[in-house]
Amino acid sequence: MKLLVMLVSIISLAACGAIGGKIATSGIPSSKYSPHLITSSDVEAYYSALGRLNKNGEVVKDELGAHFFKKEKKGMVSETTLLKQDAGVLKSILSSSAGLMEPVYLFTSTTKVELDWAATKRQHAFFKKKIGLKLLPLKSTRKFHDALVALVNSRLANMLNRSAFDTSIMSTVLSGEYGLYNPKYYDEFLSPLIGNADYVISFPLTGSYLFDLEAKGVARLGRAIEQAHSGDRGHYGKRGVSTPPPINYRMVANNIKNVKLYSVRFVPTVYYKNLKKGGSYHPYSNCSAHSKKNTLESLQLQADTSAIPYYSAISTVLKNRQKSVIYEGKKSLNQALRSVSKNRQLVNNACKVGLKAMGISGEIKSTKLH
Repeated sequence: MKLLVMLVSIISLAACGAIGGKIATSGIPSSKYSPHLITSSDVEAYYSALGRLNKNGEVVKDELGAHFFKKEKKGMVSETTLLKQDAGVLKSILSSSAGLMEPVYLFTSTTKVELDWAATKRQHAFFKKKIGLKLLPLKSTRKFHDALVALVNSRLANMLNRSAFDTSIMSTVLSGEYGLYNPKYYDEFLSPLIGNADYVISFPLTGSYLFDLEAKGVARLGRAIEQAHSGDRGHYGKRGVSTPPPINYRMVANNIKNVKLYSVRFVPTVYYKNLKKGGSYHPYSNCSAHSKKNTLESLQLQADTSAIPYYSAISTVLKNRQKSVIYEGKKSLNQALRSVSKNRQLVNNACKVGLKAMGISGEIKSTKLH
C-alpha cells in the first residue's frame, strides 16, 4: 500500500510537469507561437524567435489565435493568448459578464497541494480592482472548494462500501481530466455553482489538488482495510505515514520555478458544456510567463525521471534515501517556495498589460515576427 501511494504521488507530480506535458502533446494543437517543446533544439528555436520581439512587447498571430509577448527581467517572457475560437466571446464577456474564479491552490513544503485562501482573496481582488472584471463573490469561490472536497468524500465512501479501490483517477490524471474535467463536469459539478456567470477563471493546480485529496483518502482507506483484515483496530490514520521520495522535492521545486504553474486561464462556460475529454490539457486563452532556462530544466527533469531504471516503478520509490539527498531536495523546494509571490505577480502583470494590448477594449492588431 505504501508503494502504491508513493507511486500515485509521483504520477501526479509528473502529470503537472514536463512528463505529463509530453504524454499529452499528441492531443493538443500546436502552432508557431505555441509549439510542442519536446527537445532542447525545439526550445532553442522557439526562444530564438521570441528574442526578435520588441522589448516593450508585441502582438502576433498564428493558427491558434493572437499572442502578446513581452520580455521581462532575468530572461523571463510574459505571454497573453486569446484563442481564435473564443477571442470574440471573451472580449465581450470579460467586459460585461460575470465570471467564477476557482480557488488558488499551491504546493507546500511537504510537496502536497493545498488551498491558499489568503492568496485566493488577493487574486480575486486583483481581477476585480486592477483588471476590472465582474466576478461572483468570494463565497462562490469557496463553494467551489467545498464541492471538490464533497466530491472526493463521495468517491471515498463508494470505495469503502465496496471494500475495493477505484484507481481510475490515476489514468485520468495523464489523460488530462483528474476525475474532474470530463464530459460530466458542467452538468454534475459546475452548473450548480456557476449561477449566471459566463466564464471561469481557472488555475493549473485545481485538478492536482483534487487528485492529492483523493490519493490521501485512498491511503487512509487502504490502511483501514489492511488492519480490518489483520484484526488490528488501532489508529490506522497515523500508520504508514512517510516523507515524500526525494524526487518529489525536485519535481515540485521545478514546477514552482516554472512560472507556467501560475497561469491564469479564461474559459467560456460554453466550452465546459461541450467538453468531451481531457479538459486540463486543452489549450486556453490565458496569461502566463516562462523562460528558456526553466523550460530546459523541465526537459532535463523529464529525462532524469524517465530514464530506466530511475523512473521504473520500484526503483523510483525505493531510490537511495540518503539524508543528504533529502536535505538538498528540501532546500531546493524551500528556495522555490520563496519565489511564489514574485512569480504570481509576474503573471498578474502579464494579464494586466496583455489583456489591454490584446484588444479587450478594442480591436486586436498584429505584428509579425521576422
